[in-house]
Amino acid sequence: MSDSVVDSEPAPEADGDQADVSQNDTAGDPIASEVVEQAEPSVETAMPEPASPPAADQPAPSAKEVPDPLTPVEGLPPIVPHEPMMMQILGGIVTAVSNKEVELTLDDGRPAVIHRENFDLAGTDPTTVLQVGDGAEGAVLSREDPRDRVVLSRKWVQRDRAWKKAAECVDDHSTMHVKIISVSKKGVVVDVMGLRGFVPLNHFQLGAKEPSADLVGQMVELRVIAADRQKDKLLLSRRSHLLKEQRKAETEALQKLKVGSVMKGTVVDLTQFGAFVEVGEEGSEVRGLLHVSEMSWDRISSPKGQVAVGDEIDVKVIDVKVKKRRVSLSRKELIDDPLAAIEVGSIHTGKVKKLVDYGVFVDIGPAEGMVHVSELAEYRPHHPSEIVLRGDEVQVKVLKVNRAKRRIELSMRQALYPS
Repeated sequence: MSDSVVDSEPAPEADGDQADVSQNDTAGDPIASEVVEQAEPSVETAMPEPASPPAADQPAPSAKEVPDPLTPVEGLPPIVPHEPMMMQILGGIVTAVSNKEVELTLDDGRPAVIHRENFDLAGTDPTTVLQVGDGAEGAVLSREDPRDRVVLSRKWVQRDRAWKKAAECVDDHSTMHVKIISVSKKGVVVDVMGLRGFVPLNHFQLGAKEPSADLVGQMVELRVIAADRQKDKLLLSRRSHLLKEQRKAETEALQKLKVGSVMKGTVVDLTQFGAFVEVGEEGSEVRGLLHVSEMSWDRISSPKGQVAVGDEIDVKVIDVKVKKRRVSLSRKELIDDPLAAIEVGSIHTGKVKKLVDYGVFVDIGPAEGMVHVSELAEYRPHHPSEIVLRGDEVQVKVLKVNRAKRRIELSMRQALYPS
């Protein structure tokens, strides 16, 4: 007979004349056969005694009524539907220990034995755990012993308690201290009170790197997220703890950042609107955004060509929002503003870069400015092409510099005919 705990099947429901029990259904189970033999009377005893007519206020019994199959049978324990049979756990004092078995005297005086294969889930040598005089316990197995000893399984008690503890941890979201058995690129195998549990890689660490083999043998604190005894499936995790610790470390690192400080950072990702740069001390790095508008004083539409993933660059912290967990960085703040060198009233020679209906754009070296159509000549032309063409070199006078809006207003008329 198997060592496992057997769940009693729910009693079949009576369905008219089909309530008889097939002999084939109980042929392999002596206990079930005995229950059927005692529950079903013989032909002689089944014959009903003549009964008096039913009272007027009582309905006549139906011809199809049959006895309730869950009715307790005298001398046998009652049948409880959908309830597993509880294993009997007995304890006693150890009288002899060897590497093959443990002998003990039960509390009621009977001799008992625990064989090594039933000692624990790891197959440990009993002599390394117990000695004469120690207390021990085990679940009663339905096995015969040549010396008429009660055969116990200490392993089944451990296994039962381990599954119950795991189920409790799932319900109350508590953690367990477990030992790491092995590691792989898929995850970590741990010992949970003798049971083997698995921790997926993304639930053991936040990075995708394979765990180090040095972790084998170490104790870690994990939370049980799934415990299925029927499928022998036990899953554990520490992801929520890691995320909580990571968030706490990031908050502390954000609080250390000071607006205006210059730091070295590493470009870790590129997007259409900028680049993400990791800054801060090793182990407590923080990701900040280097927007395209903060990469250069020139107008650019993409970070490509400015920075690449893996580049180490100097950046300036221009804004920190701890609650929103945002850090804004700038690279152009570390470069001299070309507009700062341009003085209002100065005369420059530049090249016409673009013509539009309302004026022309001229490159004067440090930056590019616009000459409005009204400032091209003494008279107002219908179109700028009447005065200049693209690529022409012209002299212009700086009328206004707006560093905030990055605009320079120029005049060809005032450069040629100063007032």
